[in-house]
Amino acid sequence: MKAQCPDIIDFNAGPAATGERTIAEQGEELFRFIPDVASGKKKPYSEQYKLVNDLCVFNPAPIT
Repeated sequence: MKAQCPDIIDFNAGPAATGERTIAEQGEELFRFIPDVASGKKKPYSEQYKLVNDLCVFNPAPIT
């Protein structure tokens, strides 16, 4: 999915679902990714391209 939507996915957990990596390996990668984002070392795609609050993937309300 990351290859299809590189602009909205910052962390790809797909390898754990497909068996390429273990859940523990992916968990460790995510565990290290979160502080990097929180400290500003890495920026999520939405911040890099100023899309903050412009994208709501799971909005159940109708678009007006």
